[in-house]
Amino acid sequence: MNNPIYARKDLHVILIGDSDMEQWPLHMIPTFSDTLKPDEVVRSNIHNHGRGGAILQDVVKMTRAFFQQEEYFQIQRNPLIFIACAGENDIGSGIRLESSVNSMEDLINLILSRPISDQSTKIQEKRSKDQYESETILFFLGPKIEPWLISDVTTRKQYIKLSKQMDKRIKNINLLRKGKNDDHYENVKFVDCLTLFCGETKDVPGALYGGRATADDKYFKDDGLHLNDDGYMLWKELLEESSLFHSRSV
Repeated sequence: MNNPIYARKDLHVILIGDSDMEQWPLHMIPTFSDTLKPDEVVRSNIHNHGRGGAILQDVVKMTRAFFQQEEYFQIQRNPLIFIACAGENDIGSGIRLESSVNSMEDLINLILSRPISDQSTKIQEKRSKDQYESETILFFLGPKIEPWLISDVTTRKQYIKLSKQMDKRIKNINLLRKGKNDDHYENVKFVDCLTLFCGETKDVPGALYGGRATADDKYFKDDGLHLNDDGYMLWKELLEESSLFHSRSV
């Protein structure tokens, strides 16, 4: 059974995270909605709060700040889909893996318990659990193998470890939430991006742990770090086809 948020005309999409979110071309951001035309979504239903260089702790602060802004007050009662991406800068900053994963969990909890503010009094009120379940969804995009990692085996291994730990933590979060609600949609989905941009090499034996999967330059800008339009289109298609919107957790 479809999650009802998928067919809502008043659906909004919020991007939050590092430069991968900041640089996402507006016309390539997933629309998700069955009922909105792409130009309608582009005009008014996209909110980009990415920031280059952000670590996961920064993203938690950025999200908390967003919930205090007039921009959020205007859409707070709408169904919201968050797309979040951060963690690679944590590795570059030498932050411990456990600390990064804990910050990711803080971000998830913050988003799923997003406040509703009475705009006349600015007093925040908590919404019911059922409303949270049906009207807030989060995609978390994990670390990806990038062209520059071909010469940095140590960092590549850290990317793999971080991705696996993020995936494990989000699965645990969904299991705990399902245990409290039998009629449950998985509102949080981890998107494994490690080999997503590796082209044909992602399928060879030893692709991930043997180091044989290498990033395909066709998905990246010349800096070997940031995605180009082809890379973002791959993300867009993957997210729009996600089973998150087509099935209930059983």
